[in-house]
Amino acid sequence: MMLKKEKQAILTRTEYLQNPCRTSAIPFWKCFDYELPAGVEVIHEEEIGKIDIDKRRQAVRYFRLFHRLDWMPSCIQSKAELLIAPRQTADFAAMINAAYADLQVSEAQLLQLQKQASFDPKGWLLAKDKQTGLPLACGIAALDRETQEISLEWIQVLPQARWQGIGRDLVIQLLLNLKDQARFATVSGKLDGAHSPEKFYRKCGFTGNDVWYIVRK
Repeated sequence: MMLKKEKQAILTRTEYLQNPCRTSAIPFWKCFDYELPAGVEVIHEEEIGKIDIDKRRQAVRYFRLFHRLDWMPSCIQSKAELLIAPRQTADFAAMINAAYADLQVSEAQLLQLQKQASFDPKGWLLAKDKQTGLPLACGIAALDRETQEISLEWIQVLPQARWQGIGRDLVIQLLLNLKDQARFATVSGKLDGAHSPEKFYRKCGFTGNDVWYIVRK
């Protein structure tokens, strides 16, 4: 992980592509604009021994997984219909916000995300109930055309729709929608998060063992 002004000197596209999940805690395209908040360090698990034990205990761990796009499990015929719907940002914001008690995303922020070079309309999927038409889940994926990387940004399933295969279908369909323009995909999330997100993504074909620590100084 690096600050914006350090990116060009520290990490090149070639270096990143050698081992994306080990080289950086975030996708390459985000490194252009991302700046670490003051007092925050991002450290790979292999280097975590360099900081004191108290800080390690306070750290939040994030997995980062890799998908080669050479094999994907079949979609489950769930009760949801998957629709490409980049214009329905209000529905996306509502579902993301319903999933977190400590995080809120505005429709304006999602519209700003669509202005990024990594935006592709096929990477914005809504899962709607086939009978009622009500939203059940949403998925957002970015496509970095420079590195040919798909990065999963938001995958959210409403509580009443979980454990029905909808989330897995959503992820698989996002990868299928963009795989002709990509060489690989990545995803990250809280390692100790509720609902075992790491196990979920592994069932979708993601692999790897890279763990990053977010440590406050």
